[in-house]
Amino acid sequence: MVENRIIKRILLIILIIAGISMVVSAQDAVGMITYLEGIVDIHRDGEIIELFDNDVGMEVYNQDLIETGDDGILEVEMITYRNSGTKVVVSENTAFFFEISGGSRGTKATLPMLSGSLAFKVQKLAGNEELNVQTGTAVMGVRGTEFEVVSAPEGSVLVVCVEGQVACEDDNNRQQLAQAGRVVEKRSGERIRKVDVDVGDERLYKEFWVGQREQVFKAGAPTFIRAYSQQYLSLQPQFAEAYQKVIANRDLLLRYGQESGGNNGVNADLMMIYSNVSKDLIPARGIFVLFEQVFYSVKVLEKYHSQGIGISQISRRLSSVDFFNEFNAYQSGVAAQLATMHYMFKLFTNMAEKASPAGSMMGDIFSSGNNPLGSSGAPSGTVPNSSF
Repeated sequence: MVENRIIKRILLIILIIAGISMVVSAQDAVGMITYLEGIVDIHRDGEIIELFDNDVGMEVYNQDLIETGDDGILEVEMITYRNSGTKVVVSENTAFFFEISGGSRGTKATLPMLSGSLAFKVQKLAGNEELNVQTGTAVMGVRGTEFEVVSAPEGSVLVVCVEGQVACEDDNNRQQLAQAGRVVEKRSGERIRKVDVDVGDERLYKEFWVGQREQVFKAGAPTFIRAYSQQYLSLQPQFAEAYQKVIANRDLLLRYGQESGGNNGVNADLMMIYSNVSKDLIPARGIFVLFEQVFYSVKVLEKYHSQGIGISQISRRLSSVDFFNEFNAYQSGVAAQLATMHYMFKLFTNMAEKASPAGSMMGDIFSSGNNPLGSSGAPSGTVPNSSF
């Protein structure tokens, strides 16, 4: 009796911390590559796999992170919805991953976008199906539409919708609706807002917006680079500590998380193991999510810095040149650690499924509002204003 009460209390605490969400099996495909060109990598199960033209037709799985290079373009058709035909077009210099959950309540697909641009053509979703796109400062909820989400180098986001509607919400729960004749933008440090345009000119406005935001970034590049690099340097030791805590549980995760699928009843021993592992992994997840977003933001800034844009002093003892030299020296190693973390949390989710018949207790803890420029204030220094 005492043991049962302890187990129930542990289960309740975990549910409160993490939320409940049935997760699609790690072995189930969530999409298929239908077009591919240029440099494209998939981060899967702790490995970074380079794709080639003959990989068209390759399946995409839950928690796969896709990253395109300077000339990389990819198209993925999602196969998790009742109505097939929902397509994701990935532009160059883009990074995002799939978080798909499902069950009796329907399918929920969340695509956290770390950098770049994603375009969607969504078939009509059923009443219990969802598609969300998340960035560091906004979340876009979709229902049967054709739209594009574009991020600028300093972290601003634009949502262009030419068919249907996209509900956009910033990190302060303010909402705007993107649709034909109205785009929505969220600039770093500012409120989300709508911009009315002529119907049919939405994509033309997107090109104008991209050009204007790049000018804004270039004019204030030292300020933006300083803000992101300081955030990176602050988070790096926290991530290193979180990584070590997760790796310390690697053997248990590999033993109990290789296969997904719940049991018919509560497994008391596995619940206790899961509870102990959770003490390290749930706090580590928060640091991991934030650090990964900053890492990919710095990767974007490095491309500009390598062209001589934004060369400056980050601090009294550290120049931007020194910072990016060190960043580049360790970039591949950090990317490998991030890929490993994705795999460990994938195993953790599977472990949760087997620990309780209620399914995964991981929940969706990819949180918005992680932009180092903040939701309400820009970094110190003067950031030029654009004319629109």
